[in-house]
Amino acid sequence: MIETVAGATLERPLITFALFAFNQEKYISEAVEGAFSQTYERLEIILSDDCSSDRTFEIMQEMAAEYKGPHRVLVRRNTFNLGTALHAQSAFSQSSGALLVVAAGDDISAPERVEVMFQAWAKAGFPEGVIHSGRKVFRDGLVLDVIPAIRTPYTGRELEGYAKSFWLPAAAPTCAYTRGVFERFPPLMGGSIIEDVPLLFRAALIGKYISIDSALVRQRLHEDNRGTRYIISRPGRWNYFMLSKIIAFRNMQSDLNERNADIDERTARRIEVNILSVIKSSSKLLLPEFRRIGLMSKTVIMFKMLASPSVARTVRYRLEYALSFFGFGIHIALKSYVRGFIGGFSGGKSAIREKDS
Repeated sequence: MIETVAGATLERPLITFALFAFNQEKYISEAVEGAFSQTYERLEIILSDDCSSDRTFEIMQEMAAEYKGPHRVLVRRNTFNLGTALHAQSAFSQSSGALLVVAAGDDISAPERVEVMFQAWAKAGFPEGVIHSGRKVFRDGLVLDVIPAIRTPYTGRELEGYAKSFWLPAAAPTCAYTRGVFERFPPLMGGSIIEDVPLLFRAALIGKYISIDSALVRQRLHEDNRGTRYIISRPGRWNYFMLSKIIAFRNMQSDLNERNADIDERTARRIEVNILSVIKSSSKLLLPEFRRIGLMSKTVIMFKMLASPSVARTVRYRLEYALSFFGFGIHIALKSYVRGFIGGFSGGKSAIREKDS
């Protein structure tokens, strides 16, 4: 008999599917249907709303009331908007599963998502850490790309990667976290919309990454994505993003200090230097909110981003950040074009322009 978690054995444990939403009434029905369709049998579903101002929470309640399936369903709402990091923390505090499978209110999970993730976790021996998968990116009913699980030059050696500034070894919408990622650390710091960066770092500190190439999540792109529209013409929103980065990386610094006895001192020192570099560069990108930002100021900030490895490891990602200053449309359109061009040039698969079924 394997050790018990939440009253079930790890041979077939209770798993939590946590669906996080905020002002996503246009998409939440499909996201909830994806949760309800899961084939894994010992499943609790938490539908969690971060104090939406639209009908997101009401739709969740209505769908939960009509649900007749085998899963346990909890609908909850924060009394005020917490931001993504504390939202994840608060939902976890009400969960019972050995694994927390996360989902966004505008994405759609494949019915087999939890089952496939559990099988991969079981095959690896139930380690602490994170399980992540591939994803299918779509917009307006068209599939733009099918992306396998992220691989970096440091896959399997994630802490070494963090010492080299590889900050995101997995795609946030595809992840599932073991309980230790939350329980072995203090609560996530509030005020940030970035939860994946500190959670993935915690997974590297205490366990391992398990990757699944299958596209288990359909990731929707639209102009209201939580991680988009951070542009110079909306400096308040951009500053919220920059402050969220500062908080997220400060959280990482604190977590590193919490666990530094468990890792090589030289590696810990290099990781902290990189963390502090991101905090410093992010603070330099805060914008004035009470005066017009001229073309010269925009250009200076864009070049700061392009020149700073602490903003992103590769020039490609730095360019994507810089393009985001001009709005979501040109950013995504150019990124998709470049992906397609590179795929065609290399003989690989270009963006898929077919109906998403």
